[in-house]
Amino acid sequence: MSVSVDSDRPTFEPGVPRVLLGDPAILFDPDAHSYVVSRDGRRFLVNTVLPEFSSPIHIVVNWTPERKR
Repeated sequence: MSVSVDSDRPTFEPGVPRVLLGDPAILFDPDAHSYVVSRDGRRFLVNTVLPEFSSPIHIVVNWTPERKR
């Protein structure tokens, strides 16, 4: 969430809250450092896999370059 703050006023008056990112679970994964904030504070880089783009990974072990028949 984000709110604007007017620092020219003598009292603290936050603005209207607004959602920054759609899924807060992305940012609060206790097992991973899943995001970073850009140096200018204007962007987030989020490390996540979207379900509609995920695909299985196939691992081949004991592979030899000769093709067996």
